[in-house]
Amino acid sequence: MIRHLARTGAVLTLASLLLTACSGGQDTPAEHPVLDQKLGLQVHLALRQTQKADGADFVQTLTFASKKGRAVQTVSGRMDFAKGTGEATTEWHLSKGLPRETKDTLLGATPGKGNADPSARVLVDPQHIHYRAESAAYWLQYTTGDTRPPLGIDHLRGSEGPVGGTLLEALGATEATSRRTDGSRHTYEADMPTSTAGQLLPEDLRRELSLPFPQSAPLPTTVSVDDRGRVTHVRADLSTTLGKKDSAFEDMTSLTIDLRLSGHGVPKPAAKPDGPVLPARDAVRSVDSVKPGGCVDFSTGRRLVDTVVDVPCSGAHDGRVFARRTLGTGPYPGSTAARQKAAAACGTAYDTAPGRWVSEAERAGHYWYMWPKQEEWEQHGGYVSCLVVTTRGAD
Repeated sequence: MIRHLARTGAVLTLASLLLTACSGGQDTPAEHPVLDQKLGLQVHLALRQTQKADGADFVQTLTFASKKGRAVQTVSGRMDFAKGTGEATTEWHLSKGLPRETKDTLLGATPGKGNADPSARVLVDPQHIHYRAESAAYWLQYTTGDTRPPLGIDHLRGSEGPVGGTLLEALGATEATSRRTDGSRHTYEADMPTSTAGQLLPEDLRRELSLPFPQSAPLPTTVSVDDRGRVTHVRADLSTTLGKKDSAFEDMTSLTIDLRLSGHGVPKPAAKPDGPVLPARDAVRSVDSVKPGGCVDFSTGRRLVDTVVDVPCSGAHDGRVFARRTLGTGPYPGSTAARQKAAAACGTAYDTAPGRWVSEAERAGHYWYMWPKQEEWEQHGGYVSCLVVTTRGAD
């Protein structure tokens, strides 16, 4: 009896030890993939955690401010990180008091019509970037790997998210310096390297900023994440990049970017173009390559005044080329002389152009011309394209 009790006691003691060991393992919480890691790495890890959520809705607001007014760009849409697809609507709102140079730089100038469309839609997938200006009845399809880099359009594809130009592009190099917690929200004060600011704007707008060397003072940044470590809000102050001499943004006093993410992980089918699609490789070209009588649209998404969309005259169009003339050979005569030669050549051409071509003009007797700069003159010769701005009529 005593031996039996001793044996039973040994068994109970062993079971008790096993139970204690198992209970201890169950009570130890799993390490959080973001919040339990080294502080300086937590913003970077939150970006990775966000990408693991497969997809998210986003709204980003970029704001230039000055004493003369503000320029605000809002980009909203959705990104699917797993599939590499995204969709967005972009829209600019510019104060009337802003200088003309600033407006032309941000939106692009078009002959006779002021600035290009302030609004557009964008669809991104691994093979293409589709762009549709607000006024266009078609999509422009820019193809990945095209040997002619589409300045101003390639920026719409990101490396950290399918849609480019968002603050997600800079978070991989952003280092947290402190963290505070309020319920399920965790907010970091962080340093974003100045060198990453170049990833947030297209190349032509980057040239208007003062982007110093990487060792310069970092950009103040605030990052919020949820309990699962996914990014919900980022705000960065890029004001120190302003003030470049002779820049279109020289008078701007502040530049901020604010990004908000929501709907993490909610599946949504990739959007597709809902109208005709024109391959940009064929349709987007220099106005000098459009034959006389050809029709063009001005909104290409590239903010280049001499780049147009070659469209059929049977549909709506912004302008019609009525002549292309040679201004002469030899050394570049200077901008003023080249402009005078262009004006004279197009004036003569207008008087002899087919009436059907010039009768489309919004204002009878008015025409536009584009004369070559020195580099263009030396590379391709002195040519001028003459066109009328139309009422978007059709043949």
